[in-house]
Amino acid sequence: MTFNPEQYFNKLEIKASDFSLPLPPKPHPIHPNIVNLSNARPNVGFYPIKSISIDLKKSPFELDNDNSTSTSTSTSTSLKIPLIDNEESLKKLDITKGLNYAPWQGFPQLLSHIENFTKFHGVNLDEFKSLITSGSGDSLNKILQGFIDPGDTILVESSTYTPIFAPIEFNKGIMIPIPVEFDPKGEKTHLNPEIIEDLLENWSKGPYKDLKFPKIFFTVPTQNPSGLITSNEIIQKIIKIADKYDLLIIEDDPDGFIRHLPTPLDESSTNKSQYLFSNSKFQEYKRSLHNSLYLSTNSPRVFHLGTFSKTIFPGMRIGYITSNNKFIDRLQEVSSTTTKSPSGFSQLILTNLFNHWNESLSSIIEGYNEDEREGADGFLSWTYQVSIEYTKRFDIVFKHLKNLKSVTRDLISPVKPQGGMFFIIRFNFKLDRGQFEALRYKFIKYGVLIILGNMMSFDKEYSANSDFIRLTLSNVDNSDQIIEGINRLDKSILEYYDFDYKSQAKL
Repeated sequence: MTFNPEQYFNKLEIKASDFSLPLPPKPHPIHPNIVNLSNARPNVGFYPIKSISIDLKKSPFELDNDNSTSTSTSTSTSLKIPLIDNEESLKKLDITKGLNYAPWQGFPQLLSHIENFTKFHGVNLDEFKSLITSGSGDSLNKILQGFIDPGDTILVESSTYTPIFAPIEFNKGIMIPIPVEFDPKGEKTHLNPEIIEDLLENWSKGPYKDLKFPKIFFTVPTQNPSGLITSNEIIQKIIKIADKYDLLIIEDDPDGFIRHLPTPLDESSTNKSQYLFSNSKFQEYKRSLHNSLYLSTNSPRVFHLGTFSKTIFPGMRIGYITSNNKFIDRLQEVSSTTTKSPSGFSQLILTNLFNHWNESLSSIIEGYNEDEREGADGFLSWTYQVSIEYTKRFDIVFKHLKNLKSVTRDLISPVKPQGGMFFIIRFNFKLDRGQFEALRYKFIKYGVLIILGNMMSFDKEYSANSDFIRLTLSNVDNSDQIIEGINRLDKSILEYYDFDYKSQAKL
């Protein structure tokens, strides 16, 4: 079956309007030095900013005290962005360009870096391109606005990233739950393709037979809330199902570059920083990312949503969508009538940050081999170090969890994540919604905040049967806070179970 991208556009007709007019065709003469009196782009002379200078860390938490989980002792470096960069280069973005109106697709200097990420994942750049957005939420909204008609159905994992629910409902889409399973022993995959295929195969006689046949499957490959990673084997099976049943796939990948590394810190190493940031370990990290996305299959059915909120900082408000060329053209039309281009200031900072990392690889990665250089290596050198920090944090947590009374008494079962910043703890005793809320109050009494699992499902049945809480290690300052938070969690669970839960059971 030939894939025709335009057949998936919704019925909304989009007409962009601006003052841009094409230059006349040949043989009409064009003056070599045109004076622009047309559009309202302020001259750089009106800018109150002359230059930008930013002090950068070389690694996460490098300035923190000895209680930090970081082992880095490196010093900061300075990034300077000039008003005008006289060097002719497609990679350079100066203040003159960066603080003016950007193209709707985004500045080409930043798009070239996004292309490097796409190429790193093995994607054909002749058939795929990207659109820069104001974060993953904006990316999802653009897709819904360009592809969803009222009443269209979207398959969504039964426990997932909660903020997607409102945009889908606002655009009058209908969500159908796909079960996910969180196995504490790690023996079962969290996402079962057979369940998806069975639902689609029997749609006309199943529980949703009165609804439209699904148009899109929304998934998070580094799963939220569990931190479990969808294997390449599962991805390949779901792509085949999508081809068979004509599904589009939205993969939301906010923290896919954060991996929990298989090789822990070598305690016998005399120089821990060099051991961690060695080229061999860096290349090992890069290999762990290969074939980890639906996008890596080169399927034209995939919308890949990327962002820098989890790996750099959320206030950047920059994300991107990568998909087949026709889909991106459609989304660019949506951008032209809604948000236009994302923040030029953020694009300016991000582009220069990527350039800086690319130029500094030998000082970041010990023994970096230029012969192995790939275009995405600068950014990956940072996400590699972020992954190291999360690996150490999760190692601390799961070593400590083993000895908690609530674990040894088999009241809870932590599920060890494989990537990202989240993990879950399952309860081995039944809790209804009211009991979960009472337990949450107990957590607050002891001074620890968590997310209840029943809040992470849009479906009433799955929400009612939820048996977990979600936690993240992204907010805490150091290992002492991590241990303290887990100890408070343990006290809360023990007190609730021994006094509140047991007393209710006797009634």
